[in-house]
Amino acid sequence: MNRRFQGVALCFLGFLAYSLEAGGLEFEEDVKPILKTHCLACHGDEKKKGGLSFAHWIDYQEALSRDVPLLVAGNPAESLLIERILHSDPQERMPKGRDPLSAAEISTIEAWIEAGAKWDDDGWRPSPHWAFVDPIRARLPEVEGAEWCRTEIDSFVLRRLQDLGLAPSPEAGRAQLVRRLYFDLIGLPPSVDEVDAVVNDLRGDAYERLVDRLLASPAFGEKWARHWLDLARYADSEGYQRDELRNVWPYRDWVIGALNRDLPFDQFTIEQLAGDLLPEARPDQIVATGFHRNTPVNLEAGTNPDDDYHKQIVDRVNTTGTVWLGLTVGCAQCHDHKYDPLSSEEYYQLFAFFNRAPLETKQKGDGMGSAGMVYIGPNLTVPMDTRIDRRRLTWVREQKEAAERLEAYVEPFWSKAESENRKDQDKQLRKRLIISLKKRTIEDYRFVGNALLENDDTYQRWRARLAHAELMLARYPVAETRVMSDRVDRESFVLRRGNRESRGKRVSPATPRFLHGFPEQYPKNRVGLAKWLVARENPLVARVAVNRLWAELFGRGLVRTIDDFGKTGEKPSHPELLDWLAVTFVVDDEWSLKRTIRRMVLSATYRQQTAERSLGLKVDADNRFLWRHSGHRFDAELIRDQLLSLGGLLSDRMGGVPAYPWQPEGVWRSSAGAGPMSYPVAEGEDGYRRGIYTVWRRSAHYPSFSNFDAPDRSLCVVERNRSNTPLQALTLMNDAVYVEAAKAFARRIEQHASDGLRGKLGWAFRTALAREPNREELQVLEEAYLLESRESKSFEEGFFNVATILLNLHETICRN
Repeated sequence: MNRRFQGVALCFLGFLAYSLEAGGLEFEEDVKPILKTHCLACHGDEKKKGGLSFAHWIDYQEALSRDVPLLVAGNPAESLLIERILHSDPQERMPKGRDPLSAAEISTIEAWIEAGAKWDDDGWRPSPHWAFVDPIRARLPEVEGAEWCRTEIDSFVLRRLQDLGLAPSPEAGRAQLVRRLYFDLIGLPPSVDEVDAVVNDLRGDAYERLVDRLLASPAFGEKWARHWLDLARYADSEGYQRDELRNVWPYRDWVIGALNRDLPFDQFTIEQLAGDLLPEARPDQIVATGFHRNTPVNLEAGTNPDDDYHKQIVDRVNTTGTVWLGLTVGCAQCHDHKYDPLSSEEYYQLFAFFNRAPLETKQKGDGMGSAGMVYIGPNLTVPMDTRIDRRRLTWVREQKEAAERLEAYVEPFWSKAESENRKDQDKQLRKRLIISLKKRTIEDYRFVGNALLENDDTYQRWRARLAHAELMLARYPVAETRVMSDRVDRESFVLRRGNRESRGKRVSPATPRFLHGFPEQYPKNRVGLAKWLVARENPLVARVAVNRLWAELFGRGLVRTIDDFGKTGEKPSHPELLDWLAVTFVVDDEWSLKRTIRRMVLSATYRQQTAERSLGLKVDADNRFLWRHSGHRFDAELIRDQLLSLGGLLSDRMGGVPAYPWQPEGVWRSSAGAGPMSYPVAEGEDGYRRGIYTVWRRSAHYPSFSNFDAPDRSLCVVERNRSNTPLQALTLMNDAVYVEAAKAFARRIEQHASDGLRGKLGWAFRTALAREPNREELQVLEEAYLLESRESKSFEEGFFNVATILLNLHETICRN
């Protein structure tokens, strides 16, 4: 191999190792980005100039094993790498045909080589990535001012702050902490009385008692289920263009119940991935497998069921990798992962665990030439609310009567048209007309009626009644839910470039080799995979899980890239703390989510004020090292729940079929695909249920949720965006639900038994924000009330103006 070839090869040394710390440099952060930017474009997986690819460590091993001084550790001047990047001839200098490296980039590489550019003991393999090494519970660091620390968490945080020359912020006021805890733990605002009860509680454990009470509330599961449903890509519709409604709400209720009873996370995992395969599986364990039945299903005409099935399995593999491993395993669907040690073969070995499900769709096959698709996947009948059953029975009777009346009305016209046998009739109509009486379905009668009686008022009336009954029945579906089932013994293959038609090597179920082994006693099915995931030896699952909890409570994860613990993700800001939490979660807390959340919210770190300080902004503007508490805007569902609660409208009824609260007319008709176009607005209490129960249609989900960054859930979502757009302000001011909430809040203010106007306004302010207003804030509210009441000559309008102002404050829709 000539020196020119070897010089090119050196551009790819960066992909061999992680975290080579040398002379103050970190290879991953300082050296690797330089080599990646300047070299991979010509010599990676896609392009292989000179027939060479150095995208993986084994390529480097082959290139560097030649007897040529490619790299002389400790001596940059003798290293061919430096010679080639400094070469004066553009034809010899690397990277060829591109801008040369900057002086700073060259100095960085020289410093790295000078410091030794050390590899692992075997001389070639990369250093283990931090996330692939077993977490170790480190000893608590020694700190000055240890009296600030309330839990072990605080020792790690304080040590890091002191290293940076920073001090933590003071503790927030008790009223602010009460509001923070209410929203973080149950997603609802506290009442004035609830705030006062804690503020005036002189017992030393008042804060801890509040935490325990909120963790025990049924509303805890409703709040925290939202995060899991994003991961599970839960929706009440199929997705794609047709986007028909589906029946999966029992899974949503299972998640809420599992969180409320604090089902250990390992069992929480096993039941969702493989509850149907457990010995003597209970119905609720089978319902839990709805996790992987939330995959979108394509019912568009002409869809190939095998193609759609393949997409579903790919989605299940990728989602499993994201949720439990925190890795972008989907990158290996088409080729070996470019950054993490996951091969395409290993991807399809994971694929094989899921490649046993039955097909979920087929063509209608009604003999009429229809190319439409229907769902045929496995379901489970589950117990249903008797009240819902009664409502459904009412509409079943209405559907039956309307269908019978429609058939009776169309029958004479059917016979007459059949006898005429006009040659100009539509081909599909002629096929319908020859169907015998015993074989005709309501769809046949509806088709003939639509063709022959377009302008007949009587027919159209019965057709409309039938359509309405069918629509209402969609709101009260039979008590069935989609579940997983292994029914088919399929072979699995490596698919070249992810192409289903290009089969490579045959593979069997297996787990990635760079992680812990798969025990022989584990079955090679979804049960074995689930147990492998939550095994004590797995270095990723506990870290990923506690990092998501931390992100929800602190606004950002210890690993900021919540969905990527691989080599392209960010390193943890507090690696020892992350590992300590991971080990404690598994060993001490026995996979209890509630205990781990409790540990976090009891910390002094969590209780800090949100106020910014100049020194902190200068040293750590992003607050990555937690010198204050980071506030953030509420998620879409919490904003709606809060405003309805402040108005006294929010229903506390749990579970059941999706709710259809008010939304603007025509949203489904204008935004949705070919599925149902009419949106049956709920009446009474159903219109005011918590956002977790709102019907979630992928092609047109609830508009106010969409405006506040709720995803459509076509894919697994680990972290929602938090944008700031004019649409959000317009929604809060004009959406009918929020206007109604403001009116209801205004009535509460007017009717509150406070002394005088200022007393009512102070109560309203405390109800919305949990704290006392200052003099200026109270004066603004008073002036707003007086101005509106004078102009409208209505006390009610004055209080409505006050309510609108309070419900639209930035502070109201944010958690501080």
